[in-house]
Amino acid sequence: MEYGVQVNNQAAFVYEGESFDKGTLHLKGDEALKYCRMRYDDPRGDLGRNSRQRAVIQSVMQNAASLTGVTHFHSLLNTLGNSVRTNMTFEEMKKLVANYKPQNESLTTTEISGKGEMIGGIWYYQVDAAERTRIHNRLKEQLIQAN
Repeated sequence: MEYGVQVNNQAAFVYEGESFDKGTLHLKGDEALKYCRMRYDDPRGDLGRNSRQRAVIQSVMQNAASLTGVTHFHSLLNTLGNSVRTNMTFEEMKKLVANYKPQNESLTTTEISGKGEMIGGIWYYQVDAAERTRIHNRLKEQLIQAN
């Protein structure tokens, strides 16, 4: 079994000595972590970093949902070792994977539009009233669909 995550990188960059070409990448461990962390050279800043983090998490969940047996799941957990801490039991993890699998194909994300602004020496992400209403309505739609 090959470990790692597959992502579609939108723009080539170098971060902490690691090169990330544009296009489909297969990342393992430290590579995936570096891929997720870069933000200062990203033209989209935190939003670009957030997008890469979502891509890695989605790939991890797809990999977990596609595991074909408990043996592979145990192997995955052993590989993660001390890199992950959780208070979830193994049974709860299996339930999460089983319940997530059917939802995996219909996963959608929404980015909140706004602009960064320095106020009193601290950066804030300002979101106007129309965007807040759009997000509120989107969340409401999703909650109604979930019930």
